[in-house]
Amino acid sequence: LKFHYLLILKKKNKNLIKFFYILATNSRISCAQRQVARRQKIGQNSDLFSISMNSDFDFENSSKSFFNCIAINNFCSSTFQFVAIFTLLFALLIALSTILISQNSVASFRTDSNVEFNINNKLQNNYGSHNRFWFAPQSHVKQYNSVRVCNVKAFGAKGNYFTDDTNAIQKAIEACRDGPSLIFFPIGKYTTAPFILYNNTILFISKRATLFATKSLAKYTLIPGLPSYGGLGREGTIMRYAAFISATNSKNITITGGGVIDGQGEGWWDLKRSRILRFTRPTLIEFLNCQDITISNIAIRNSPFWAVHPVYTDNIVIKYVTFYSPSNAPNTDGIDPDSSTNVLIEHCSFDVGDDGIAIKSGWNQPGVDYAKPSENITIRNCIFANGHGLSIGSEISGGIRNVTFKDCIVQGTARGPRIKASAERGGFVENVIFENIYISNVKQAFEVNMDYKETQKMSPPPSTKVPFFRSVLYHNIFVANATFAGTFQCLQDSPCYNFSMQNVTLPDNLSFSTCTNIYGLNIATPKACWNK
Repeated sequence: LKFHYLLILKKKNKNLIKFFYILATNSRISCAQRQVARRQKIGQNSDLFSISMNSDFDFENSSKSFFNCIAINNFCSSTFQFVAIFTLLFALLIALSTILISQNSVASFRTDSNVEFNINNKLQNNYGSHNRFWFAPQSHVKQYNSVRVCNVKAFGAKGNYFTDDTNAIQKAIEACRDGPSLIFFPIGKYTTAPFILYNNTILFISKRATLFATKSLAKYTLIPGLPSYGGLGREGTIMRYAAFISATNSKNITITGGGVIDGQGEGWWDLKRSRILRFTRPTLIEFLNCQDITISNIAIRNSPFWAVHPVYTDNIVIKYVTFYSPSNAPNTDGIDPDSSTNVLIEHCSFDVGDDGIAIKSGWNQPGVDYAKPSENITIRNCIFANGHGLSIGSEISGGIRNVTFKDCIVQGTARGPRIKASAERGGFVENVIFENIYISNVKQAFEVNMDYKETQKMSPPPSTKVPFFRSVLYHNIFVANATFAGTFQCLQDSPCYNFSMQNVTLPDNLSFSTCTNIYGLNIATPKACWNK
């Protein structure tokens, strides 16, 4: 009986009938053997039963066999009847429990392959209290209280990578436009042209689903450069390609789900290296003049240019996101908050070809004139590997202030904490804290550079004012090993003031190679190079 119970638990309903058949047959044999022995004693015929355990399984008559065994009370002892009835009731109890558990499990989306995803918390966080929800894949639009849910496969998406799913995805987006809505990507590989998100939308890319950006250059539209960049693309071109995923003048947008967004940027990187690209490469995800943006529980890889670029945007949360691009992929920054406010970045990892994070606020005099600083930004519990680590600048023309980098690991990057600008940028950097940071295997542990050099095809007019840096704190930083301690290079016309190193530890064999026009408090070990 233990074997039969395990059989039910493992294979569930498929083997319930088979279990009853085996049990009934065994019971009948046992009954027959007892009756034969009894009749032999009184000289009766012993061939009343002919049962073969090797016969083909008969689903139609199996249940009858069980109840026939119970019915022939003249041949079966009351003990065997009791065992058979008890076993039947026990099996039915198991089946009933299985049904109840499955019916009362967490609310979920059910994909074509019956994979379930618990997204109740996300719906509750965005659209209030909700009860249970089950999504039927064959439905085009499912109404869930006030939330519309659109499964891209219901609109014709194939999810096999080779099919262009642009039309199906666009239909799903339009059907759920200006939500509250959730655009659902079940398991699959979806290749699509760039698309736009709208107000009150959740883009849900399921675990084991990947959204691939098309490799076709022709499917990317051209748009003007940003006003804080003088209308130019960042690579010094008169136009720029639109982002793969974008939103403009929108609010309450979330990208989540546990899946992957792959920019397939290899072709763009080759064009950049060959110097034949006429327009600035597209960012992977860009929010322009938006509010209340969340990106969470997603992997972002192979961006053509900057991966996530919130610009003129307020109230941004980016958490539990993994960024990857090859170390030689040009300008593949992870997150670049640009003239944006109230930003939280936490529990993210960066293994990219340039800055993991680079905070920006416009380029040269247009950025000064636009005068929209990046401020109130917190980066915590992040890991930086390869690339250039965590940076501020070089585009600081609109100003950057109230920034905290804390509780981070920087390992194997080109640099540790970095602030960079050039004399023609203008703007300012102030009230910055680098705290509780572990640094190892970097080329340069610290850098402050107000003479950052770069060459572009075109650039906006230089600022009429030089930039200034002030009130920067390095606190509780341990440098395990580095090639150089770092450089602090400020301008004679604009010295760096109120810089402080407190409880900062560097290897004894390191010293700062350059230290000019910087003033503040120095309690580093060994001593930093600036004046007190």
